[in-house]
Amino acid sequence: MTKRILLLSDLHIGSKWGLWPPNFKAESARSDLIEDFPQNAVNAAIWDHWKKMLAVLKKERPDCIILNGDLIEGAQKKEGGRGLVTPELLIQVKACIKILKTLPKVPMYFTAGTDYHQLPDGISADTFIAQEMGAEFGDELVIEECGLRIFARHVIGTSTSSWQYLTTAPAKEQLLLYLNRSREKYGPIDVCVFSHRHVFTAAQFLSGIAVVTPCWQGKTVFAVKKGIIGTPDIGWVMLHTDGPRKICVDTTGILSVVKPCKTVGRDRQ
Repeated sequence: MTKRILLLSDLHIGSKWGLWPPNFKAESARSDLIEDFPQNAVNAAIWDHWKKMLAVLKKERPDCIILNGDLIEGAQKKEGGRGLVTPELLIQVKACIKILKTLPKVPMYFTAGTDYHQLPDGISADTFIAQEMGAEFGDELVIEECGLRIFARHVIGTSTSSWQYLTTAPAKEQLLLYLNRSREKYGPIDVCVFSHRHVFTAAQFLSGIAVVTPCWQGKTVFAVKKGIIGTPDIGWVMLHTDGPRKICVDTTGILSVVKPCKTVGRDRQ
């Protein structure tokens, strides 16, 4: 019987350009009143895509879910918080937990995101959220599920200063895992999962598959300042497997949900 593994990452909950639940309310940090934290147009568009995923998951229920880091946006220090729905990080965490509870109740595995998107004093938001969801957590993990051994880690190298193939870094990491496949090290790995880039990539070899997952966030001010041309890939990846040599990387859940910038001018259609 075919098994399914859902790959999610980079939800960036709390970002004006990220995933955010509708009609969300939370206690005010300043009083005993309840505050409203409504969606903006970008939040709503990405939420609609999340709902499409939930509809797919009702028909193709995953056997487990890997959440590969950067679940909340954090304080956004480099942008002075200008791109936040709310700067209250515990409210971001509560919104994240509310969203994750819409997923099927199956085993979940969490990895650590980047330090930039964490709670104060170096506390990992991903750790806290994993505990609240009753799930396993690690800064990197080897996950034995569905007849596969999966290596999961959030960070993957990238370059915006020189031209490189998108597959260069994941292929290198897959080769290093192959070279460290002895049982006293990582052991044999069938699929390695990375995130962080916000652009989907896959590289397949006889020794295994390397996947870089998409995200749930549109193009940010930070990406503009970094001079990045392009639109993030938004959505999910599903692995369908009948064993280590029969793995399908299903990318039907990936779309360019939000345009990268405004279109203006008198000739605009």
